[in-house]
Amino acid sequence: MDIKQLLYDIFLTKIAIGDFNFSFHLTGLLLRLVLPLIAIFIVFKYIKKGISHFVNKSKAKDENKNTAKKWVRRVFNIIYFIITAIFLSNLLGADTLRYLRMLYEILNQPIIESSGTRITIITVILTIPVFYLASWAGKSVKKLINHDLLDKIGFDESRKFGFTSLVQYAVMVVIVLIGLSFIGIDLSALTLIFGVLGIGLGFGLQHTIANFIAGLQIIFSRPVKEGDRILVNGIEGTVSQIRLNSTSITTMMNESIIIPNSNLVQNVVHNYSYEDRKIVISNPVQISYDDDPEKVLGLLLTIGRENPFSMGFPEPKARLKGFGDSGIDLCLYTWISDVEYKYDARDWTNRAIWKSFQKNEVTIPFPHIQLKTDVKTKEAEVQKEEEY
Repeated sequence: MDIKQLLYDIFLTKIAIGDFNFSFHLTGLLLRLVLPLIAIFIVFKYIKKGISHFVNKSKAKDENKNTAKKWVRRVFNIIYFIITAIFLSNLLGADTLRYLRMLYEILNQPIIESSGTRITIITVILTIPVFYLASWAGKSVKKLINHDLLDKIGFDESRKFGFTSLVQYAVMVVIVLIGLSFIGIDLSALTLIFGVLGIGLGFGLQHTIANFIAGLQIIFSRPVKEGDRILVNGIEGTVSQIRLNSTSITTMMNESIIIPNSNLVQNVVHNYSYEDRKIVISNPVQISYDDDPEKVLGLLLTIGRENPFSMGFPEPKARLKGFGDSGIDLCLYTWISDVEYKYDARDWTNRAIWKSFQKNEVTIPFPHIQLKTDVKTKEAEVQKEEEY
């Protein structure tokens, strides 16, 4: 086998794919298109990094910095796309229009053709800007109504969220329908297609549909809303975003947990901020039977009043809960203004209890078991060991 001839055929023979014969070979493709674009990409990457570093060092607001960096990325992407088109046109030369016509014929082949509706790859590609425009318009209308109209009317946060979400999805549906009609899709013909697909999708997407219905129920009935502190399925966190199919929760560890909406509807949800964000924290503690519980209850009340997270009113309460195997069970209950500080307030109280008990010589007992041995049985065992 001649290696030189093989390398020549690979790198210097014009490329042919099926019936399509191109006017360039692999070496020309690498030298005139691939390598220059890679070099330009690397240069652009370092330029964008330098601009981003310069923007971060500026004294502008973080919001303005992020906007500037986003527009820099967009501009460079557009420039890179134009340069790619120029290099590709230079590579194809006079055959550029012929290749474009061939590509158009391929993309214009019908995928579905029914009742006057002709869906091609081009049609599918054109749906991308339609859905993007619908999403952008829905978010823009929601933001406009939320900040201008509803603020003046005086809607509370719960009603505001439900109404704006409904308007957002209604605008998206209208724009999608108009856009699909504009690109040549007959919506009446799609009714039959969706009807046939619906039978199969109904079984395969039953969980998705259940989450969608649950999302609508959450939006209108408002058992939870964005910003609420909830506990569901052992997961505690703040609701950061409610979508039609799922809800995002940010935990104390800054983890984003995605929960299907059906879980929020079907399971018990502890909403710590359903009507207000005030909450009572409890700090249980046990003392020795040798200590005076009245004295310790007074110490606990003092700690509750001095807690920097305490509301002051209603006042903290200290209660004797019961008598345990190792000591007397007490508990301090303290009102705090925001559930967000629940763990901070509980931590402060526990630290204060420890310091106060050490200062006032209050004993926190540890579990112990007292064993009693029969004296006669013990003497018999000792005698048996001596005889042995």
